[in-house]
Amino acid sequence: MSYNEKILDHYENPRNVGSLDKSDPNVGTGLVGAPSCGDVMKLQIKVNDKGVIEDAKFKTFGCGSAIASSSLLTEMIKGKTIEDVTKIKNTQIVEELSLPPVKIHCSVLAEDAIKAAIHDYQIERIRHLLNRKQHTNLEKSEEAIGIRVLIKQKGCSGLKYDIEYAYDTRPLESIIEENCSDGQKVKVLIDPKSVMFILGSEMDYVEEKFSSGFVFKNPNEKGKCGCGESFHV
Repeated sequence: MSYNEKILDHYENPRNVGSLDKSDPNVGTGLVGAPSCGDVMKLQIKVNDKGVIEDAKFKTFGCGSAIASSSLLTEMIKGKTIEDVTKIKNTQIVEELSLPPVKIHCSVLAEDAIKAAIHDYQIERIRHLLNRKQHTNLEKSEEAIGIRVLIKQKGCSGLKYDIEYAYDTRPLESIIEENCSDGQKVKVLIDPKSVMFILGSEMDYVEEKFSSGFVFKNPNEKGKCGCGESFHV
């Protein structure tokens, strides 16, 4: 199969090949594969305190289209926010590289890789927060097993997110256990009365210059109060 000039350029001169330090809490790692053709792609991102991807590296075992898709993707995501990057679709890679139909799966692999890297980064941030809490919390002798998400009746609009460290499990709680890239696990416990209000939500921990905290993207929200502290469904 003959490749066009743009694919050949990224294949012969791939951008951002290499690895980032997996122990860095600001680094997320996505490792995905395509069983149909044997391609394997590892994509790593480094996110700064403003939620912007400041660096990206990849290692791909596969055909020229897979390597070109990986190389192009790292160029596309650098300098963009996590929120913007989650909107990237494989069709953009297909169009940019003019991939033939038989190689579209390579672009799907790239899209899956960035989703996996972002997911891993978000889990690593939560685990880092838990570790930091355990090292600085002198009042409690036991270690937190995870974080608990609750929806409480507070604020102008009636409902408010509440996050606390979980030191045990409670009856009927939903427990989401996520794997980190190093094999360790992080638990997110959801209060049974709160589940209906946050189904389908995405949660991330964001650190900014003057503040930090958990941010929710909740499709169930119908509106917020003026100060943004509470919401209604």
